Amino acid sequence: MDYFEEVKERLSDLKFRKKLFGGLDEDDVYKKLEELTMDFEKAFEKQQAYYTGLLEEHGVEL
Repeated sequence: MDYFEEVKERLSDLKFRKKLFGGLDEDDVYKKLEELTMDFEKAFEKQQAYYTGLLEEHGVEL
């Protein structure tokens, strides 16, 4: 299972708002980084739950 596929897709489609006079809109960059961080955290939690479940099925205690 690839829990990070959604994050990879989002990264490939990522576009930042530009300022009128050079550079990127900093607020937009920080907002997008925060959203990506949340996406990574969700994917990690799903992956962790999956593997914890597998370990429990096989009687492995953490």
